[in-house]
Amino acid sequence: MEKAVNEQSLDVFVLDETRRNAWKPRERLTVTQWANAYRQLTGSSMPGPYDVRMTPYLQGVMDAFNLPNIEMVAFVKSAQVGGTEALNNMIGFAIDQEPGPILYVYPTEGAAKEECRERLSPMIEQSPKLAAHITTQGWNTLQELELDNVRIYMAWAKAQSTLIRRAIRWAFIDEVDNCDQQAGRLGNTVKLVRKRLTTFTGRCKLVLNSTPSVEHASAWQTYLNSDRRAYHVPCPKCGEYQVLRFEQIKVPEKERDSQRIRRLDLAWYECDSCGAELKDNKHKPWMVERGVWLTHTETITQSLPVNRRRIVERAAFDHPQRWLPAITGDPPLTDVAGFHINALYSLWRNWSEIIAEFLECKDDPESLRVFVNATLGEPWREAIEEVKVSELEDKREKGLPRDVVPKEVNAIVVGADVQKTHIYYIVRGWGQHRESWLIRHGICMTLDELMVVARKRYDRQRASPISAMVLAIDANYRTHEVYEFARANPGVRCCKGQQAPAYSVRPSPVQYTLGKSTVIQQVMLFHVNTSMYKEMLHRMIHTPMGDPGCSHLYLETEDDYCNQVTAETQVWKTVSVGRAKRRVAVWEPKTAHEPNHYLDAEVYGLAIADFSGLLATRRPVKLQATAERSQKEGPTFATPDGRPFLATERS
Repeated sequence: MEKAVNEQSLDVFVLDETRRNAWKPRERLTVTQWANAYRQLTGSSMPGPYDVRMTPYLQGVMDAFNLPNIEMVAFVKSAQVGGTEALNNMIGFAIDQEPGPILYVYPTEGAAKEECRERLSPMIEQSPKLAAHITTQGWNTLQELELDNVRIYMAWAKAQSTLIRRAIRWAFIDEVDNCDQQAGRLGNTVKLVRKRLTTFTGRCKLVLNSTPSVEHASAWQTYLNSDRRAYHVPCPKCGEYQVLRFEQIKVPEKERDSQRIRRLDLAWYECDSCGAELKDNKHKPWMVERGVWLTHTETITQSLPVNRRRIVERAAFDHPQRWLPAITGDPPLTDVAGFHINALYSLWRNWSEIIAEFLECKDDPESLRVFVNATLGEPWREAIEEVKVSELEDKREKGLPRDVVPKEVNAIVVGADVQKTHIYYIVRGWGQHRESWLIRHGICMTLDELMVVARKRYDRQRASPISAMVLAIDANYRTHEVYEFARANPGVRCCKGQQAPAYSVRPSPVQYTLGKSTVIQQVMLFHVNTSMYKEMLHRMIHTPMGDPGCSHLYLETEDDYCNQVTAETQVWKTVSVGRAKRRVAVWEPKTAHEPNHYLDAEVYGLAIADFSGLLATRRPVKLQATAERSQKEGPTFATPDGRPFLATERS
């Protein structure tokens, strides 16, 4: 009898399948894990189960949705990198794992209803985990989706009534800059939506997915106010991590036929560190799947050991025991996670196609703006200061041939910009009242050839020949080689540029070692305010011929020189000053792929000429004694009055 009672008592606690599922502990997943397990793609070029391996960079973006200390996720990107699918994955995860009222905002009513009809509704219907929550036949009205555990409200920026009067836990905004444009006087879309999250403070998220338009618009400003994460990928040759930049896409020299570049796949990516030529189909998938998101305050201090196969395999983003490089720096204290990426990472866009698109649109401002926004994922910058090529071309003088120095010249300065395989240089003569003459420009293949140019004795009209008094050389590239060159040659100035510091030129000693040697060497490095000297150079170009401070070109000055010197323009940019923000003017390339090597050479030459006192208004300096001494003792550099440069003394 007792046994029967016990058996009957046990029957009371037997649960049917429905109750067992209701009491079953919830499966703890990230958004990426949930999408890989349950998401079905419909209406896609690759229908079927979702696979994040096609877009590895989206893992960091999607999984930021799971971070408890993050209240806003801003994904600022180029077009066609999977941003909308990432949003839909977060929505699917919220429906299944963390139900709560959802608001999905689009710029216009048509766009919102099209998204609901073409993507959101099919995603719910085709993914079994989500379809299980459909309980009524009229669950989808294209403006509201009603499931058994959550409601999804479709909204559009132009109708403020669709954004208010509801308490929301999960909010998603697609193309926020377009939303603000449509909203007009109604206000900032992000601010309006954030107010709807107040009820769920601490348990809510706002997600932005947008291609930027201009710098001061919501998308870019939100990213600037976030922790500013960028996707760093390793080079398969040297293992150094780097952010993919459009400037590093290269094509064969003088190849500008966009159709040939696209059809023959002529472009490659040049590694920032080792200069290796990386091909799209061969190297990019390997690089992207081993990428790492870093905030702007973090730095990778360890390269990927590409010769160690097991570590390389473990570096893949989906490896269960993933290897990550050493990182220094603490993430900023902010509740906004910002992600930025461009089309160079996309497995659906190759580098040849991107550079070909640029060549086709670079001369059309409107088309170029679309390229900058949609392909580079960057805001369009409005120019505030620009020098036209024609202004510089008009400076050519008929009576001034190459390598001939006008009688007004008192001193000569050489400026040089160092590249991987060659060096761009300019030779400029300086007279009274900041008037200057370009004597020659060109390209050297080695530093020794550059020294020959610098030590050359130039014929001067109705006066004795003179040589350059100083050589200002860029030390940003091939740094230790340039340092050694400066130590071995008195009169060489190593320069590094910085935009808008609190000084014009600041010399400071730097120490370095060569290769595996432990011997510490020292050289003087001149830090140059490039913003200041670019403005000064452009004022010289603007100055009419014959006026004090004007710049002259010799008759045979090539068009390439004129194009490069005018390759940059001043633009407005918002910068942080403590807790405040202000807009300042900075110099940036007019187009992302335009060379500016002669401009850099001129800037360094101008800065050192100013530091040496050549731009001061004074009487002509007599160089005859220095010239005679050079003839007897061999080529050397000195100040106009014969004093040695302290920076060239050996340590």
